[in-house]
Amino acid sequence: GHASSSSSGNKNNFWEDLGEYLTTVDDVERNLVSITSPFQRVDVWQFVDSKRTRQESYLASLRDDVDTYESRHPELFAPEIDVYLDGVLQSNTKGNEAYHEALLQLAMFTHPMPRRVAIIGGGEGATLREVLKHNTLERVVMIDIDEIMVKESDKHLYPWWNGCDDFIVEGGERVSSCFDDARADIRFEDTPFVSGPNQS
Repeated sequence: GHASSSSSGNKNNFWEDLGEYLTTVDDVERNLVSITSPFQRVDVWQFVDSKRTRQESYLASLRDDVDTYESRHPELFAPEIDVYLDGVLQSNTKGNEAYHEALLQLAMFTHPMPRRVAIIGGGEGATLREVLKHNTLERVVMIDIDEIMVKESDKHLYPWWNGCDDFIVEGGERVSSCFDDARADIRFEDTPFVSGPNQS
């Protein structure tokens, strides 16, 4: 396994595999999807972390027949979502924005006027979301080998990873999923080799 401990002795879920995590967690959990594509196994789990949210508060947030703080603000008690590829944790809802902003925005803001961007990989859609935040962008080509991963992400990870609801694109239109943005050209293929002038 990939189990690891931090210097404080606490388990670090980012180094645990799916099997180890599910056998040690005592929180409310639900499998959203488990699929196997020709390239990888994708598991998406939803859970309420009892260290952050009391289970009673989560359950109260689901009720619409009682007027409580939790039922008026369910977004504060929403479950976390983890994405595992081949049993290894790839990302979760707590921190996915900060990670992808740090990954992309320095390059995007350093360029005086980014118009065209290529993304190799990016199946969850979060990298695409960060790029599409720039109104100078004319076209972004996202190439991912795994069509099943991209389509399942669009279904199960919206809006946390790939929501573009708050973007206004040219003509004042809004789209929900970043995959539906007219500037996005999503291709399902292996990354092509770049041939130079002296290569065939």
